[in-house]
Amino acid sequence: MRSPSTLVIVADAWHDSMHLVPTFGTETVTSNSQVQFDRYLSSPDSLVMAQLNFLLSATLKEQIFKKSTELVCRAYTEIYTAVMNPVNQYKEPGAILHRSSQQVHSLLS
Repeated sequence: MRSPSTLVIVADAWHDSMHLVPTFGTETVTSNSQVQFDRYLSSPDSLVMAQLNFLLSATLKEQIFKKSTELVCRAYTEIYTAVMNPVNQYKEPGAILHRSSQQVHSLLS
């Protein structure tokens, strides 16, 4: 059984829509974080930890990279779902996150 995401826990704690939670407000989501995420999407290899180069096993390196990519995709999907959910009352959610979770997954695969 999958545990609830941090977004669900925070929204439940407030008993209100997520856009009212200070760290999940529209300004926070659309600010510098979106620009940085776009940079990551354009070149995910540029953020590989230098320590990964010390691993001798190419298979292990690949597994670590694959797992980290899966985690990024899962986190983005949770954020995307929350922003697009009308209950959370984000105005113009398509302008906040301009890529669907499927597009992000495709870019990182």
